[in-house]
Amino acid sequence: MDEELERVGESFNHGAFADAAWQGRRFVKCRFIGASFQEAELTECVFEECDFAGAQFNAATLTQCNFSNCRFVSANFFVAQLLQCRLLGADFTEADIGGVTITGCDLSFANFRNQKLKKFDFHDQRLEGADFHAADLTEANFRGADLSGANLTGAILKKTNLVGAILDRIDFRTVTLDKTKLDMSQATYFARCYGAEIG
Repeated sequence: MDEELERVGESFNHGAFADAAWQGRRFVKCRFIGASFQEAELTECVFEECDFAGAQFNAATLTQCNFSNCRFVSANFFVAQLLQCRLLGADFTEADIGGVTITGCDLSFANFRNQKLKKFDFHDQRLEGADFHAADLTEANFRGADLSGANLTGAILKKTNLVGAILDRIDFRTVTLDKTKLDMSQATYFARCYGAEIG
């Protein structure tokens, strides 16, 4: 692909971008279906409403990139790194995000429905309004994360770490809780949700 910094409405389906080193590029409503970004390094790039269905991001490093409202359906992120990225409304339906490292990212309103996220590390991430419907979050780490308004309907939180997480506007009535780790203020909140009187 040439060095043009901004592309709009173009198709790069099944493109070979392995080992690419992009910085400051912008793509709007572009399609990268089945493209390979294995071991690529993308820095300060913007992808708005782009489609990465089936794309390969294995061992890629994505730093300070904006992927707002992008589709990652069935994409593969094995051992990738997402560093200070913005992924508002990103759709990770059936994506393989096992082993990915997420640091300082905004995943507000992202879709993780039905995902198997055992032992996944979301600590200190922004996940406001994220959708974890029926997700398996066994032993996942949400320490210090912002889960305000997240959808946890039908989710499994077995041995999940919620210490210090913001849990405002979450309905826990259909959530499976088993040895879930809470701090004292959260324990009080849970008790009141289930009708207990404190004190």
